[in-house]
Amino acid sequence: MTKLTAILGMLPLALAYEEGSALEAPLATVVIFGLIFHTLITLLLVPVLYSLFESFQLRMKERANRKKQPPASLDRQEHPA
Repeated sequence: MTKLTAILGMLPLALAYEEGSALEAPLATVVIFGLIFHTLITLLLVPVLYSLFESFQLRMKERANRKKQPPASLDRQEHPA
């Protein structure tokens, strides 16, 4: 919400074609696209990386549990009656 208000607040500055706006309009355009880019990164890339790291962590826990468990052949030793 804050980024949206910042983007909307910069729009008049970016679209200004008056005298003296030659320096301000490109700066406002860069700020607007920077805010949009950062928003997309936050909404898309961060959750994807989080899920990748979480699945990696689960795989490492499964491997650690496999190493702790004895093989199935040792569990079923037959004793002569």
